[in-house]
Amino acid sequence: MRAAAVVTAVVLGAVGCGSGGSSDPQGGQAAQRSAGTAATPDSEKALDAPVAKGIASLTRGNLTLLAFYDPSTGRQTFGTWLPQSSEDNPWKRYSFSPDWERYTWVKDGELFVGSFTGSAVVSSYDKKPGIRIGGKPTFNGGKRAYRQPRFSADGKRIYALGNDDKVYSADPASPDQLTEEATMDPGAFFGGRSDLLWDLGADGKVIKRPSALIPRRGAQVTSPDGSKTLLSNGAGWFVKTNGAPGEPKLAFESFTDDMNQPVGNGPDPGKTLDLIGWY
Repeated sequence: MRAAAVVTAVVLGAVGCGSGGSSDPQGGQAAQRSAGTAATPDSEKALDAPVAKGIASLTRGNLTLLAFYDPSTGRQTFGTWLPQSSEDNPWKRYSFSPDWERYTWVKDGELFVGSFTGSAVVSSYDKKPGIRIGGKPTFNGGKRAYRQPRFSADGKRIYALGNDDKVYSADPASPDQLTEEATMDPGAFFGGRSDLLWDLGADGKVIKRPSALIPRRGAQVTSPDGSKTLLSNGAGWFVKTNGAPGEPKLAFESFTDDMNQPVGNGPDPGKTLDLIGWY
C-alpha cells in the first residue's frame, strides 16, 4: 500500500467552511526541516510516508507537528506539519493511516483526507479540495458537519461522527459512497469535540461506549516489544525496564526539536508534547 509521493486529497464532507494545510504549511514561513538532515540528493528524494521510527508525538505550538524523537537522546529525527487550523483529533494515532501515508482531519466541520508529501528535508500532510459528500445543501436545510475522523484498523475506510448524531464511513478511493454505520444518542455530536462516545470493533463495526472517553495528553509510551516504558517525573525522562526491580534510569532531561531547543519545558513552554507511540 505504497502511494506515490504526490498529494492526493479528498474532501469527505462539508459544513460550508474550509480546511487548512498547503504546500507552504506555515503560511509563508520555512517548512519543517528534519533534525540533522542536510539537503543532499538522497535526503531530498521523495518519500511515501514519514520516517516513523522512535517516539512519536503530536507536538503543538502555533501549529501541530507529527514528530519522531530518538528514544535514547530525545532529539527530533523527523517532523511533518499537520494542516493549519485543523481541530485537535481525539483519535490521535488513528487519525493517521496504519502506514502513516495519509491523515484525516476536520476544520470547521469539513472533513478531509490528505497524503504525506515531501522528503527527509521538508514535508507535510497536504490537501487539495476535491469531491465533497454530505456537503450539498438539502431542501430541508443545512450541510452535514463532521467531527472525530479516524481510519479503520486496516486503513481501508474512514469513519466520522456527523452533526446528525450518526457515524458514517467512506472509502477514500470512492469518497462519494458514504455509508451510515450507526446512530448515536441525541446530542452526541455537540456533547464535546473530544468526548469519544463510540469506537470500532475488530470487525470494523461501530461500538457505542457506555460512557464518554476523554483522551488525555500522552505522557508515557511503551517500546514496541513491551520491555521498556518511557515516562517523566517532571525533572526528566526516564526508562523503566518492565518487570525488573529498581528505579527507572534517566534517558534524557528534555525532548529537543530540530534546532536542539527543549520541547515541553525550558525557554518555550508553550510547545507541548502529546506522546502517541513508540515505533
